[in-house]
Amino acid sequence: LRTPLTSIRGSLGLISGGVAGELPEAVKNLVGIAKNNCERLIRLINDILDSEKIESGKLRLDMQVVDLRQLVEQTLVANEGFATQHGVKLVMKAPETALHVRVDSDRMTQVLTNLLSNAVKFSPPGSPVEVRLSRVAEKVRAEVVDIGPGIPEEFSARIFQKFSQADSSDTRQKGGTGLGLNISRALVEKMGGTIGFSSKAGIGTTFYFEMPEWTNPVPLLKPLRPPSISMRPRILICEADPDVARLISMMLSKAGFDSDMTYSAEEALASLASNTYDAVTVDLKLPGQNG
Repeated sequence: LRTPLTSIRGSLGLISGGVAGELPEAVKNLVGIAKNNCERLIRLINDILDSEKIESGKLRLDMQVVDLRQLVEQTLVANEGFATQHGVKLVMKAPETALHVRVDSDRMTQVLTNLLSNAVKFSPPGSPVEVRLSRVAEKVRAEVVDIGPGIPEEFSARIFQKFSQADSSDTRQKGGTGLGLNISRALVEKMGGTIGFSSKAGIGTTFYFEMPEWTNPVPLLKPLRPPSISMRPRILICEADPDVARLISMMLSKAGFDSDMTYSAEEALASLASNTYDAVTVDLKLPGQNG
């Protein structure tokens, strides 16, 4: 389901962006509706897949030592547009020093995005959502604080359950899959942390998690290859489906990247041996070899 939907969303995004020429306003609105609903379906599918991986024990984590302060800053920038749509301002309050934790940075970003998304959706326009970072007893604590309506007391006991909504109209009015908090709790616990919340009706809600602080020396990551001499970053596309490869290439070009397309692991390895790339996109299902 996810693969064709991703291709459909990418195509609609390019059409909406004018790659095939300027669209009449009525057509643009229809394409926008289709694109938004594709994105909703993809979010739901991704959350269901994550949930299944967690329950089956097949979720793999790439644990690295990172500065949580920098990770939060990047996540706030990535979610700024979403917050602006809701008239909400994102604010970070943190010490100036680094706060090192050992986590999977992509999955930690997913947790932060889930908590920020909920806080923004339930905040009144013009209000702030704060992310507060601090040290608490050899742990790093992150809090996402809003001044929304709060969580009803009768709902508190099941807030981390699957498909939980305080109000049956929440999904329709606010969006979301009802899986975000359930997945966030599982991810935080798998990375060795704890998660919880406090809330007062009419005053607001604070979701928080704590991770053990990493106090050993932080290893320096060295680049595998020298940087590309090209003015535009160059990316190798390894994708078994030529249509999807072409779509990815068009999207990368529009975003300011050059790219080469390969259709098997053997072709990709041959290209990597003779050229320098800044990144590689990899199809997980390749002919003759696992992505």
